[in-house]
Amino acid sequence: MKQRYRILFFILFFVRTGLAHNIVLIYPNFRSIELGSSLSYFVDATNTKNIHTLHLNKFLLYPKKSVNLGLTGNIVWLMFHCKSKCNHVKHLVLDIDDVYSANVNFYVFEKSKLLRKYENYDWKTKLKNRVIKTRYFAFPLEIKPNQELRVIFSIQEKNGFLFVPATLYEKNLYEEQYERFDMLYSIPIIFIGIISLITFILWIGAKEQILVYYFLYQFGFLIYALNNEGIMAQYFPTFLSSPIWYVYGITISYSGNLLFALKFILISLKKDDYKGISIIVYSYIGFSLVWCLFLTLMNFEQKFTSITTSIASFSYVLIFAIALFGLIKKAHNAKLYFFATLPFLLSALLIRIVVLDFINLDLNFISSEVMYLMNYYAPLFEVILLGLGLIFFFRREREKLLMSLLDIEKQKLHTQETERRRIAQDLHDDLGGTLSAIKGRMSNESTAADTISLIEKAIEDLRLISRNLMPSELANEGLTKAISHTIERLQSASQIKFIYIIFGKEVRLSEEQELNIYRIVAEMLNNIIKHSKATEVVLQFIFYEQYLFISLEDNGIGIKTDSNTWGIGLKNINSRIAFLKAKLITDSSNKGTTFIIEIPYS
Repeated sequence: MKQRYRILFFILFFVRTGLAHNIVLIYPNFRSIELGSSLSYFVDATNTKNIHTLHLNKFLLYPKKSVNLGLTGNIVWLMFHCKSKCNHVKHLVLDIDDVYSANVNFYVFEKSKLLRKYENYDWKTKLKNRVIKTRYFAFPLEIKPNQELRVIFSIQEKNGFLFVPATLYEKNLYEEQYERFDMLYSIPIIFIGIISLITFILWIGAKEQILVYYFLYQFGFLIYALNNEGIMAQYFPTFLSSPIWYVYGITISYSGNLLFALKFILISLKKDDYKGISIIVYSYIGFSLVWCLFLTLMNFEQKFTSITTSIASFSYVLIFAIALFGLIKKAHNAKLYFFATLPFLLSALLIRIVVLDFINLDLNFISSEVMYLMNYYAPLFEVILLGLGLIFFFRREREKLLMSLLDIEKQKLHTQETERRRIAQDLHDDLGGTLSAIKGRMSNESTAADTISLIEKAIEDLRLISRNLMPSELANEGLTKAISHTIERLQSASQIKFIYIIFGKEVRLSEEQELNIYRIVAEMLNNIIKHSKATEVVLQFIFYEQYLFISLEDNGIGIKTDSNTWGIGLKNINSRIAFLKAKLITDSSNKGTTFIIEIPYS
């Protein structure tokens, strides 16, 4: 009976101390294993223990796949056993996938004999001083045939959650994995870096506020990513590589993303519709900035980590709320933004669940590497998709601006035509009637014949001015007839030979369109008479199925084709061309000028 109790005691003892846990067996084909549940651990609440004062009976089995010991801020000692089933020496690497840890020590025992140790590592230890040249913490482990080893290592996280993804690799595989991961990690960082540089240059040129928000989102993410992977710790000055730059990077990135979302999604809505969300967003950003300032002045400590995590997590809620609100309100770009940001929100949520460990969630369906890389590729996906959306955003804004300018130009032309119609009517009814009355009275008196002749010329000039201001033939007879009458008048008043050709069945356009076409042609003909020194002009109207083709050629001395040097008349032509949504081609030399106009019917 005593023997039975003795056996039970030893079983309980070994279970409690972790010495009876599963030994990691190293077979010839061994590649890697996530240690997790193969580890036992001891939390040093006093932070005073060393390898000589440790008590193995204080170690407890770790029940989960990933070691997650939260926010204690204490030194944690971890231990595992491994045994070789090979007939040759096996070279292994213990990889602790972490950057900003302190008090990292590594010991290898065979029974009670210390075979190897590496002590006093922390995140400030430069690559040249590390046994394995990696930004993370990795240590070599050599195991001989049939040898059994006990490995103990310590780690402390002073500025955040102690989350230790510890993996044992075959050495060659570790080197391949490290090189492969660096390449996979570098791709999104390089791309986002290039896009952020392009965005900054575009902002310098365009001064568009939304580009600033888009840039801040990317720039903040780069700061976070370079810190997260130990790049800043290894290659930047100490003041730029402090763990607080995590907070700076996240704050800048999320603030830029939130402001970008407000501008990108909700700009099409009335400000009153999203006033509440705007107040919450700006309040959140203000509080985040104040918190960053506080941490800078106070120095980042373990007790501030949970508050910082909560502040960062709330930004996910706001981003999701803005996207959802935009979908409900059917705002521009809401679907695109929601689709673009969804992978990022999901990856951030998964990482928070794993790190915070507040839900017992089985994530075996996704590898830790894939989940980790999602932290970088999800933002890259978002940045690219939102960048494309930004291109269409500017295109739409440009089209709205052009439409606004066209409306202004249309109103201007309408005002001009209304004023011309009024002036023509006044000239015809008032001044024309007065001149006719004077002529009638003078014809009954003995007056010099040359005075009556001058009055007749004045009446004729008045009719001509009135007709040019508002040609009555245009409404009565159509565009081609009105142009024909104009050419007849010009022919009789100049030495230029005019050739007027019409092909196809005339398509009647709106009164506004025909009036603008008439003005364009009349202005061009008047310019030819005044400035070209031409002797022959050919005008063609060709009515195609979809558009009207007009060509006007002269054999004069030519004009400057640069529209910036044109006078008021030719600039008015350009305005009318834009109003008609037409295309104008000008070709000029010292042998003459050709104007080609293509005007769509609708």
